[in-house]
Amino acid sequence: WGKFRKFFPKLNTLALLAAIIFTGFTLRTAWTVVSPTIFSKNYQDKSTDLSESSLIQIYSSQIAKGGIPLYPEGTLALRRPVGYLYILGFFYKIFGDHQIIFKILQILMGTALIPMFYFLALRMFKREGIALFTAALSAIYPLNVISTNILLDEFPFFLFSFAAFCLVADNVENKNIRHGLAIGLLLGAAAASRTHAFLFPVLFFMVYVFARLPFKKAVIQMILSFVLIFLVNSPWAVITAHHYGKPRFFTSLQTGWFYCALNDKATWQNGYYATDAKDGGDPEVYNESNPVTAADKANILSVKWIMNNPVKLV
Repeated sequence: WGKFRKFFPKLNTLALLAAIIFTGFTLRTAWTVVSPTIFSKNYQDKSTDLSESSLIQIYSSQIAKGGIPLYPEGTLALRRPVGYLYILGFFYKIFGDHQIIFKILQILMGTALIPMFYFLALRMFKREGIALFTAALSAIYPLNVISTNILLDEFPFFLFSFAAFCLVADNVENKNIRHGLAIGLLLGAAAASRTHAFLFPVLFFMVYVFARLPFKKAVIQMILSFVLIFLVNSPWAVITAHHYGKPRFFTSLQTGWFYCALNDKATWQNGYYATDAKDGGDPEVYNESNPVTAADKANILSVKWIMNNPVKLV
């Protein structure tokens, strides 16, 4: 880095970072222009397989028209996390159901991650060269570029999650636990897009403990984050309670994967979703018509399996 600055003394860090961000933006834009986007736009479209990207598109279009995502039979859909669905649905309602909408959003969200990676690397390694290299790598990494043209709820999940990471890194850097409200709201938005974010308050608490920050403040921020995660996702809980009689704050798909992976027939490579007694399934789950109740029962069965099979779990 020192040798590089010796040959280019007039290039300051801000200019280099701006050039890296512009490069990342250009690559993502160019890719969305030259590469095709193929997915089903409704349940009747049989031109391609009904992928998860297809479901995101279908549900978002339904939200733009009627306010809620629906299964083919017309009942409320719980399969996908709803955060990105409602973001897309909002823009589809204003500008129309056009592919260019999600492409613009994902170009912007993907590009916004580049300065976040710079900030995090700078906080972690204390060197501008490493931080700029990290930003450059995130700007040109092929998977980051080509995924722009695929409907993925990882885009808002990463955006909100890394924004929270930046605030936590700032807390560690300044040896003070602040930004509690902002971190909790960001995690709530991230959890609405991908439920993995629900575990981040515990992760942040561990970071604060290892960094020897005030224990009491770390506990308070963890609790506040959990409260705000549920608060941000409470509108969806109200909607699910109205349709199914019980609130569901997050997607039922994650519970399905717990049930899929935590049973005697699950393998190392993939899970095993037992759908009937012959397959080893539990009638409490596969005979339950209410998807919220089925998800709750699947959670309980997963926990019981963990308690009875701790060695298999490991």
